[in-house]
Amino acid sequence: MKKIIFLILFTFTVQVFFAQVGINTTSPTAQLDVNGDIRVRTAIPETDESIVQSSLLVASTDGVVKTATSKMVFESNNKTLVKANLSSTSTLDISLLGGDSEILSYNNEVIDLNDEFDVTTFEFSPKQTGFYEIYAMINMTPDLGVTASTNVGLQIKNGATVVAESSAALVGATLGLVNVYVQPIRAIHTVIELTPSDVITFHINNGGLVNIDVDLLSEKNGYFFIRQVR
Repeated sequence: MKKIIFLILFTFTVQVFFAQVGINTTSPTAQLDVNGDIRVRTAIPETDESIVQSSLLVASTDGVVKTATSKMVFESNNKTLVKANLSSTSTLDISLLGGDSEILSYNNEVIDLNDEFDVTTFEFSPKQTGFYEIYAMINMTPDLGVTASTNVGLQIKNGATVVAESSAALVGATLGLVNVYVQPIRAIHTVIELTPSDVITFHINNGGLVNIDVDLLSEKNGYFFIRQVR
């Protein structure tokens, strides 16, 4: 009889020990399932850097508490930083009819922390909604003789919409045997709000009526960067 009672008590103890416990719930789905807030009156600071780097606690989408590394937390909130330039070792030839524009082929990617810029389509699409600082520049020289236009600009477009532009008359001049442009540099520095559905591109635009034929200087003379500021 004593053996039977012992077995019953032992079985009951094992079941209680391994049972799922619920607080404010009758259907626990974890070893300890708390349906409500958790308050810790006193927390002991962790000073071991190796533990801090690999043992952060996070709440999953189903509410289960899990561990994550500090690297994962940092990279999940990694802000945008992109820089690319015109990589040709020689000048890039651009011919534009009056009123025409052409996408700029910033094809040498220097930095892209979040893989958001496509060097084949020359499009930038942010992965996070936020405010972005954008800077772009080009530097032009005459191609076929001296040409002039009343309005040549550098544009930032979001889809088909121009969101920023730097434009001015482009006038050629002759200095000795060299043809040069007056005001050959176009630069834009702006901040805009973007979402993951937005597509940013850069364009050179001929807003005048006269056709132009120019060369764009490469590398340090033609580049852009995008940085998420918030």
